[in-house]
Formats: sequence, structure tokens, C-alpha cells
Amino acid sequence: MNLKILYQKQKASAKHRGIEFKLTFEEWLQFWGNDLEKRGRGLHDLVMSRKGDKGAYEIGNIEKKTWYQNKLEQKKPNLSLRERLGENFYKYCKDNQHLGPVALARKFNVNKDAISRMLGTQKKYWKKRKGPEGPFL
Repeated sequence: MNLKILYQKQKASAKHRGIEFKLTFEEWLQFWGNDLEKRGRGLHDLVMSRKGDKGAYEIGNIEKKTWYQNKLEQKKPNLSLRERLGENFYKYCKDNQHLGPVALARKFNVNKDAISRMLGTQKKYWKKRKGPEGPFL
């Protein structure tokens, strides 16, 4: 696949998740270097990770990790958005949810999915159905 397309896809993915992507194509290419073929979503494939899962994708704030290692670190118990940013943050998001999770995520430099979960606006893909044994997902 064309390297520029891979770069554009990663940049678009970050934008979709409400995360700033400040790397130029040349910086992105230099970061991956000889590990470009090792990128992916398999357990032992490499991903570009942000230090502490915070801030923008930019030089000085990115590192290579395996997909599995990155997921494990994301699962560490931490404070909820409400606890970290305070009740005023929650009230602001509630009062301005018409702006949408992406705009709110950009304003507070957090993941849009976290905003959606906090506000309870995430789409429900699985509906409860009744089976012979009762309700299940």
C-alpha cells in the first residue's frame, strides 16, 4: 500500500477519535523507520502510542508499543472523567452536548468515546432479545 495513504489513514483515525495529529508525513515515516511492516492490530504488531495516552500525536509524545501492551495500559484503573476534571466539566458537557462528543473532546483534550460514555450517548449496537432462557445480549 502507498505510504502516503497509510499516513493519511492514521491521521484520519486520530481525528475521528478527537486526538490531534501534529506529525508531518516525513516525521511519521522517520518514526516508523524499519518497523513500518510491523504495524498492525495483531497482539504483537506495533502501534504508535501517546505517552500516558494523553496529548497529541507529536514528536516527543509518541512511542512504539505492541498492540497488546498498549491495550493493557489503557485498561489500568483510573479516575473517571468526572473525577479527573470535576463536576463543572460534567455540567458543561451536559449543557452543551448539542455540540457533539468530538467538539467537546477537542475542547478538553480527551477521547470522544469517553465523552459519549460519560453522557450516556453512545450508540447501542446490541439490543436485548428474549430467547428460550430469557433475556440475553
